[in-house]
Amino acid sequence: MKRTTILTSLTVAAIAMGSVAVAHGNGDRGDRGARGPMMDRPEFSELDTNADGQLSPEELTAPRDARFAEADANGDGLLSAEEMAAQVEAQRQDRAARGVERMIERMDANDDGQLSLEEMTARRDGKGMFERLDADEDGVISEEEFAKFEMRGDKMRGGKKGHGRGHDNK
Repeated sequence: MKRTTILTSLTVAAIAMGSVAVAHGNGDRGDRGARGPMMDRPEFSELDTNADGQLSPEELTAPRDARFAEADANGDGLLSAEEMAAQVEAQRQDRAARGVERMIERMDANDDGQLSLEEMTARRDGKGMFERLDADEDGVISEEEFAKFEMRGDKMRGGKKGHGRGHDNK
C-alpha cells in the first residue's frame, strides 16, 4: 500500500511538472537554454491570460489544472492508474514524434520531408561507417580495426557492451 501511494504521488508530480508545456502548446521552443527540456516554462505573457501584468494564483495554476483535467479521461476528478499510464504514453508518443520531426529536419538533404537510406547514413564528416572502420584505408576491415571500433564504443557506453535497454549488457 505504501509503495502504491509513493508511486501515485510521484506520477501525479510528474504530470503536474509537465502541465505547463501541454497547456501552452507542445512546449518545444528550441530556446531552452540552461533549463533543459524537462524544465521548459512558459513566458510570463503566456501565463498572464488577462494581460494585467500580474499573475494571480488562478493564472499560475491553470496549466496544472488543465493537465490534470486532460489526464482525467472519465471526468471524475480522480486519476486512476490507467488514466495516468495513458497520459504518460501520450507524452512519450509526443516526444518521439517531435524527435522524429527534428531528425528529418536535420538530415533531409533534399527537403522532401522524408529520409532516404543515403540521407540517414550520410555523416557530416563525409565518411560512412565503412570508411571510419577502415583505418588503414586498404578497402577491407581487419579484425584489429573492428576490435578497435568495438573498444571505442564500449568506452562511450561506460565499459558496457550493447546499445542500451533491451540488450544484454555483459
